[in-house]
Amino acid sequence: MMNYNKLIRAILVCSLLFSGWSVEATAQSLRTDGSISSQLPYITQTLYRPTFVLPLDDLGSGVVNLVPTIAASPTPTFIRASVAWTKLSSGLWGQVTTGTARSSYLGRDTAVGAYGGYLSEPAGIQLVTPTAAIRDMTDASWVKVTTTVAKTCTGIDGSANSATLLTATAPAATVLQTLVAAASARTYSVFLRCILCTGAVSLMQGATASDISAQLNSSTYTRVQLNASVLNSAFGLRFANSSDSVCADFNQFEALVATQFASSPMVSAGAVRAADVLSYATAGNADATQGTCYAEVTANWTTSVNSIAVGFGAGGLMGTIKASTGVLSTQININDGTSNVTKAPLSDMFTGIRKRASCWGGAGMFITGDGAVPATTVFDGDMGSVAIGIGCGSDSLRQWSGTIANVRIYPRQVTSAQLSAMTAP
Repeated sequence: MMNYNKLIRAILVCSLLFSGWSVEATAQSLRTDGSISSQLPYITQTLYRPTFVLPLDDLGSGVVNLVPTIAASPTPTFIRASVAWTKLSSGLWGQVTTGTARSSYLGRDTAVGAYGGYLSEPAGIQLVTPTAAIRDMTDASWVKVTTTVAKTCTGIDGSANSATLLTATAPAATVLQTLVAAASARTYSVFLRCILCTGAVSLMQGATASDISAQLNSSTYTRVQLNASVLNSAFGLRFANSSDSVCADFNQFEALVATQFASSPMVSAGAVRAADVLSYATAGNADATQGTCYAEVTANWTTSVNSIAVGFGAGGLMGTIKASTGVLSTQININDGTSNVTKAPLSDMFTGIRKRASCWGGAGMFITGDGAVPATTVFDGDMGSVAIGIGCGSDSLRQWSGTIANVRIYPRQVTSAQLSAMTAP
């Protein structure tokens, strides 16, 4: 006798296979091929293959691969009208040429770090002058008080005699440079390696001081910084104890923006390190009326005007993954130009790679990270897409400062539960 239950099940499975479903049993997750799966009894629907997959993997020597593994329109547009520096796989730092997108490894030091992905930054200006003084503190622009200096240290790029050895010859020794300018929020930063640190080693901006000796070690450089607003700021280093000594490389003084970390090293005084601007066409890659977006990101800082990690839309306002980041919490939001929804708090993006995802369509707009329940609001029906910006909006503004990797865009909207599963730690 025929088993009608088995026959019905076989017919159902066959019809679902022709509809794009697959017979499997896996947990809700991102698959290695970028597709999303959702567990169901007996059968598992493969919920939409991505139309755009951009791993942003490392090509070596500080260069990132901008070629998508899946894309209808795969050609990138990248602009940065200056050289720029980045952290390499070895832990050392290196310079990449004008117009070359950077890969980056994590850590504000010269220790080996995890791979972060594509490094995106807004423009910056180096206020240390002259150019020679950025790495060579024997330069006369640095005023030394009971401190000896010698350009004999191996620098953060592994080059011999490229960084400066500073040694205190009396208590309260200082090495300072003065910027004659109105008081304004600025960041002084420098890479330091401890040679002998028995007492406080402090960063200075005028009367503002910060003891950073606990952050230093004798084997690798560590980037330390001090944010302050001082009229005619005298910035640099102070040693509490005589005979204490450090190697110093890449002094940097720059405008402070919100909760900014010091930006990547700038090697020329007064020169602008141009913004990183990366984009792709939307044609065939993303659907403005419905879709899902996923990325793995870190952040150095963001402003009160949200920074865009992955976004598209007229004027750059329709970021699918944006963030406004504070010291204690992180929020992300999605904006279609009419409605806006924010998810907070989430794990901060300063201390590691975070998974973030959003979706839009008939069910509304959703956004989340860290596996949390998404925040949601209504969707006006069109994201108004004109380009896919990676690390910026389609207007080349609202630059992300940090790394971006494993970007995926899907042509359908997933459920709230699936969005959470995509971003689970």
